[in-house]
Amino acid sequence: SVYYNLLEPAIIQQAIELANNGNTQGAIELLKNQMTQTQDPVSIASLSLNIGSLYYNSDDFNQAVTYFRKVVDQPQVDVLTLEKGYWFLGNTYFQMGRLNDARKAIRNAYDLNGAYRRVAKSYLDALSE
Repeated sequence: SVYYNLLEPAIIQQAIELANNGNTQGAIELLKNQMTQTQDPVSIASLSLNIGSLYYNSDDFNQAVTYFRKVVDQPQVDVLTLEKGYWFLGNTYFQMGRLNDARKAIRNAYDLNGAYRRVAKSYLDALSE
């Protein structure tokens, strides 16, 4: 597990380069393959966040939701990662027109009281109008 944690930033960087060069599917496959090789919840959350983001940027919101849910469902994940997971999940639901789900996810990000609190508050205010 420790071995893969050392490799992970390089794998994520490689995936970002693939996506930037127009090979989003290759980037997703690379990260999914990496995910099959770890049991570490923190690694799974980090990889899922990146996979979800790639799907989101490809307008594949159903797949994005699947991976952002994996982030928020992992045990032992640090607050910032959890917060990002809820934030991205909320934005994805918003793009899908699922406003109640968006509100709940963004509320969870807000309640974690971290880096996304202020922007989450403005979204919650807008969603409640």
